[in-house]
Amino acid sequence: MTGRPAAVLAREAAGADLMVLGSRGLGSVRGFLLGSVALATIVRTGRPVVLVRPEHRPGPGIRGESGAADDHAAAAGSVVVGVDVRETCDATLDFAFGEAALRGGRLRAVHCWSLPPFGRDALALDMARREMLPDIARGLRNVLAPWRQKYPSVEVAEFTPVGGVSDRLLRSAAGAALVVVGRRMRTARAGARLGPVAHAVIRHCTAPVAVVAHD
Repeated sequence: MTGRPAAVLAREAAGADLMVLGSRGLGSVRGFLLGSVALATIVRTGRPVVLVRPEHRPGPGIRGESGAADDHAAAAGSVVVGVDVRETCDATLDFAFGEAALRGGRLRAVHCWSLPPFGRDALALDMARREMLPDIARGLRNVLAPWRQKYPSVEVAEFTPVGGVSDRLLRSAAGAALVVVGRRMRTARAGARLGPVAHAVIRHCTAPVAVVAHD
């Protein structure tokens, strides 16, 4: 085919269920080298796009501070999806649950959140975390409820870690077979843009990453 690569790929993807793009690998530390064609293709199409690193093999979870495998990354080979309970992400969840059903029925849903600032008062931070966590967990459970009913064969594990979204989601994605993130279909003054979380996950995640557009 002739034409600008991103425009041609986006046009072809318009009638497809899924577009898959390869990536030059830079090792396990840096992850994807997100080229201009891949980025431009992702933001031009409303269809799901999966980016795959060369020779990816699902591996064990990373080590936490305790020395044991991180609880959020213990299930190698599962599908991991980042969930924002404050936004409608039906397309992202439908894709993630569908992929989990095809891959053995294991899904890890991760919603990351932050505590209000308390300076260095560790006790106040711990109390705030204990008070807020039940509502946070309930919000995630409510968002996932319709999809549990639609995909009853999928075994869902829910996680609500505290911390930066990109960092915690990347930790939770260690060893995954596929990581699913959403992106808003919005256009800034400088043109279509990829959100900071999706961009960070694409650049640093060693697993294949699916970017799913939603309103």
